[in-house]
Amino acid sequence: MKIFTTDLDNTLIYSYKKDIGRDKILVETKNGKKLSYMTKISHEILKELNFIPITTRSLEQYQRIKFFEDYQPEYALAANGGILLYSGKIVKEWYQKSLEISVKSIKELEKGIKLLTEDENIYFEVRKVDKLFIFTKSFNIETVIKKLKNNLNQELVDIHNHGEKLYIFPKELNKGTSLERLKKFLKADTVICAGDSEMDIPMLEKADISIFPKQLKKFLSRQKEQYAISEKELFSDKMLQIVKKVFQE
Repeated sequence: MKIFTTDLDNTLIYSYKKDIGRDKILVETKNGKKLSYMTKISHEILKELNFIPITTRSLEQYQRIKFFEDYQPEYALAANGGILLYSGKIVKEWYQKSLEISVKSIKELEKGIKLLTEDENIYFEVRKVDKLFIFTKSFNIETVIKKLKNNLNQELVDIHNHGEKLYIFPKELNKGTSLERLKKFLKADTVICAGDSEMDIPMLEKADISIFPKQLKKFLSRQKEQYAISEKELFSDKMLQIVKKVFQE
């Protein structure tokens, strides 16, 4: 069985701040505000595919997304893979296992919360997302990351940023380990995976077929089937065209 897993933001959907042309479909709102869109081309191809989102978004953030009016993906992974949804409901056994996986990192996460709360470079609430990882924002991200790396045990936690967004994850709670769990859970023999950022690298490495922007290629070491998409092309459209072709083969 083949399964297709995909990151969401800037892989499949785009913020209202990004110009993806006028021919687009609204997929996310919050309190009436329009937040995220898909291109019409991507939306049409996605209708033909069974797909499993795998996102760092919190459960609440993921649940804001409505890909289609009449149905949503059967399975989805939120909170960096820590939460598995089946037909929109949390799979309790999966979540419990994620909490167990994170136990050895708890003290480092708590230390991270203290460091961030006391840091004058932080301008956003320091959150523990779905009891699994830390998130906040900084206007001096490089300074904050350097401080965290000097004070936290990086054998127990991973520190990442995406622009001003800052994350501290338990070492074993990443999209790669989550993808391995999912493959076993669904008894899949082939996994096609798409992602656009360095936080997606662990799952791109674990996939049988990986699709990513060309600039990530230098970070990927494995020799399985890969598709590197030029930055001149809109990633979601080209990526889904590749996935559709793979499923047709």
